[in-house]
Amino acid sequence: MKKFAVISLSLVMVVCLTLIAIAGPGAFVQSPSNNPAPILTAYTADDEGCTAELVVTAYADRDTRPEEKRLALEEAYDQIVNHKDDNAFKAVMEQMAEKLGMTVPELSIAELFDISYYSCGVHIEEDHNGFTITLKLNTIENFKGIIHLQEDETWEILDVSDVNEAEGTITFHVDTLSPFATVVDNGSGEQAPQTGDLTMVYLGVMIAAACGLVIVLVAGKKRKA
Repeated sequence: MKKFAVISLSLVMVVCLTLIAIAGPGAFVQSPSNNPAPILTAYTADDEGCTAELVVTAYADRDTRPEEKRLALEEAYDQIVNHKDDNAFKAVMEQMAEKLGMTVPELSIAELFDISYYSCGVHIEEDHNGFTITLKLNTIENFKGIIHLQEDETWEILDVSDVNEAEGTITFHVDTLSPFATVVDNGSGEQAPQTGDLTMVYLGVMIAAACGLVIVLVAGKKRKA
């Protein structure tokens, strides 16, 4: 009987811990670690005479990029997976949700990737006016926006000038190149956690179970004594 009580109370504690983790705010991010990058279909440089060639690299292929680019992608990924912290990624997702009239849990990251340029003798990134880029996405039907990690490790929401669902493409302008992430509607329809949600209830049950477990163990020791 004692063993059954110990096992039962332990299971209650485990279940409550799991429910608390699920109920925690911001459980919306799908890991983009192995997702393919979008396909670059067109781009133009704003600077006359710039012959830069662009390349798109998925996060999973970050080791093929120079160290600076790899580290930037890893910074972006770390912010995404640690979105429950008060970091810059969490802030930009809150901004995007408000802009869309949605809640943060309804949004997910689909692709995380880097865009870089090479083979340009006249292009100086600090002085140029950026690029207009068209990408073919894998998740165009759920696309909601694209965000860009800047050099100061904050994110910006980019203005998308065209979304072509028939072609599966988006077009946007950006001043500098570094990690990007596409944001999609995950179809969950989840609402933002309300004040007084069940998290405290789960915590209370877990504490009660822990107290019960202590009582059972102490009682067992007294009987042995």
